[in-house]
Amino acid sequence: MSEKIPPPSNEASATDQPITVLLIDDQPIVGAAVRRLLASQADMRVHHCQDPAQALGTAAAIMPQVILLDLVMPGIDGLTLLKSFREHLAVSSIPIIVLSAKEDPKIKGEALDRGADDYMVKLPSQVELVARIRHHARYANRISQQVKQQLRQAVQQLLEELQHNMRGLQEALASGAPFALHDQAWRSLANQLNLPEEVHAQIEGAYQKMQSAHQAGQHAKAPAESRSQLSSLLETVKELAPLLTLLI
Repeated sequence: MSEKIPPPSNEASATDQPITVLLIDDQPIVGAAVRRLLASQADMRVHHCQDPAQALGTAAAIMPQVILLDLVMPGIDGLTLLKSFREHLAVSSIPIIVLSAKEDPKIKGEALDRGADDYMVKLPSQVELVARIRHHARYANRISQQVKQQLRQAVQQLLEELQHNMRGLQEALASGAPFALHDQAWRSLANQLNLPEEVHAQIEGAYQKMQSAHQAGQHAKAPAESRSQLSSLLETVKELAPLLTLLI
């Protein structure tokens, strides 16, 4: 005899962490329906993103425990988004439940191959949706510390590269030799770290200036002008190191 599944409780345990759910679906009617299904769950908060082009940025900003993802949307389809999520370090481990009208086994298989953690045909029952969200949220909480450690290591890698460039600027000022830029870490991690917007803009601006200094050194720019720019740039890079240190 199969065991009956109890109805979802509307009371959150005192030890439960709030569960943030991000729904990515272009249809307002689906957003309203999902909100109704989860309305009785006191510990669940639903965010609805209707524009798939903003989905990755929204997820990085709110860091949900679970993502509900539609497959058929204008502009960017759900399978493409799955790949983008799995390639973005900050959100790569967030459990993704595909919530789609398609029941084709081939589509289900492709979604799972692309990185989906689960697949549900919309709209599911309240009992099943709540149970699956809670199951995947528990998984997300277990790996959150691991992801944070990976992010700290990535920030440390970027900090070391900045410090290397800072030493290069100091040597260029002292010896008059051309400045050689190192930007491999920034190019590979710039869109993966989920840095605060202001910090990201400052670092990007500094790397752009360092790139200009690197190019100027290759073309034997006027020494006085070059030294002035390098000195100013060195001070800019020095200011960035403490900002990154706070994020480690």
